Amino acid sequence: MPRPPAVTDETVAQAADAYVAAQGREPGVRDIRAVTGGSTERVMEALRRWREGRQDRAPAVAVEVPEVVSAALV
Repeated sequence: MPRPPAVTDETVAQAADAYVAAQGREPGVRDIRAVTGGSTERVMEALRRWREGRQDRAPAVAVEVPEVVSAALV
């Protein structure tokens, strides 16, 4: 009997990106396993790397802080 294809970082990243696009939030391990299969440990490791990669490529967002808040922090 042929073995099922291995779950790769790429398949997890594609599934995670699709999940974010559809659901508007980051997926959990169960969400990704439902799509890709594979072991919990393997998916968890790949999902961790995907999250780290998202942090690296996430654009910096300028946030205007109200004067009252800024003054309270000083």
